[in-house]
Amino acid sequence: MNQKIFIALVEAFAATDSRLSAADRLIEAITNAGLSIEEHGDEISTFIDEKEIRDGLPENILETYKKHSARLAEEAEAAKDRERAAAALGTAGTVIEELRENITKGVPADNPIMIAKLAEVTETLAEIGTSKGKPKEPLADFLARKYAEDATRKHGDLLGLDLRRFHFLAEKLDGIQPGFYIAAAETNIGKTAFLANIFLDALEANPSIPGLFVTLDDPKSVVVDRFTSILAYLAFRQEKGEDPDAFARARAELNINRLRKNLDFWPRMKAAKEEAASKLATWAKTGRLDIRDITELSTGEALEKHIRGMAKGGQKPFVVIDALFNLDIGEGASNLREENIERAQFLKKLSDDLTIPIWTTAEIRKRNGTEKTKHRDYVSKGAPTVDDIMESSKYAYNANAVFMLYPEKWEDFTSPENISPYLVIDIQKNKLSDFKHPIFATFTKRAAFMAIDPEYKPTKPAKESQENAKPVQDEKKSFIRKEDLL
Repeated sequence: MNQKIFIALVEAFAATDSRLSAADRLIEAITNAGLSIEEHGDEISTFIDEKEIRDGLPENILETYKKHSARLAEEAEAAKDRERAAAALGTAGTVIEELRENITKGVPADNPIMIAKLAEVTETLAEIGTSKGKPKEPLADFLARKYAEDATRKHGDLLGLDLRRFHFLAEKLDGIQPGFYIAAAETNIGKTAFLANIFLDALEANPSIPGLFVTLDDPKSVVVDRFTSILAYLAFRQEKGEDPDAFARARAELNINRLRKNLDFWPRMKAAKEEAASKLATWAKTGRLDIRDITELSTGEALEKHIRGMAKGGQKPFVVIDALFNLDIGEGASNLREENIERAQFLKKLSDDLTIPIWTTAEIRKRNGTEKTKHRDYVSKGAPTVDDIMESSKYAYNANAVFMLYPEKWEDFTSPENISPYLVIDIQKNKLSDFKHPIFATFTKRAAFMAIDPEYKPTKPAKESQENAKPVQDEKKSFIRKEDLL
């Protein structure tokens, strides 16, 4: 049997509205689910006892159906919310199958087990009440709640989540507020590393929130390696009395691949890895950390179901989705551009509905013709813009904030001798505050580690004075050995 039909039947059985007959409740449930009695009448009649249908349904069944359909058509959000309803109803799949077996076996409707299971399904159905297009709460109640929340914030408080290592960025955004965030860059510039650093910093700075990192490109193990490296880099601390240069050289030995090997000959690095691994394990055991790859969450429906599950009980998960373009959103779009716009609209709607931050990555178009000779960096005045986003500029239209990532100097960024070049985090779109400027961060690529440098004075773009420009830290060149490049 069609799952939607069965859910509609269960909704009718579970309803307690005494003003409507069971037949009327059944009609309303079916029509609210976006189904047609004309099309599915035979299928329904084979499931319910024919006498029940014959005695219970009014003679003007089609007129009743049309009445409910007309009411739904008047609801501005009905069509849009049915799509959400279909995804949310899937969460009751297991219970529904068991209910169907029980009903066909003749289990009485007042059986305590049946009542409990019907209540479970009804609770799930209640979560999608907006499928009828009605607001979740009256506007007056919403306004009262909002203004009460505003009154609890003290002067100087951020509107969103604070960060530790990235506090400067959080401060400029007035906190990591609920919304849809995009980090865009060319391939191998540092999009995933940037989101990984932000994600871990959010979990460390906000002990009460859970986090979900979805990787639709790399397997889960690669993300775990990055997380381990970032946290190990932080755990590799300077010892008392240790010369700063000696410490820098020692920590420069830490990299993702080395951490995947036996570290008995590197006791300090081993201890740092163990501390990182312990932190990740603790977060996972306490439900604060979840990492999924494309083998586990590959469709928009599955992703929404998982995120909504994490948001139950008032939780506000911090969500990162890497390589969003790989998310399967069904067959509604006619071309790739429309698919990408649908993906962005899907996440924007989800972040607004659950009032949570959702971060994702986007690719930048490669340059053609004579543009290939120009470097996309700060110094050459070749910085990419939102219009360069490969998924289309309308992809970014749905975003609350867009970060364009590119090197300060292309030569420094690509030089194997400079292990921590400067990366520009250029906030080109920002609907959360009035800050729209570049921020500079060091990017230790081999360890996937980033650190914002609020005091950094960048090399001025071409044809401008170099006065007061802070030189690139060439002393870092001595921190790397030739054999580590192999």
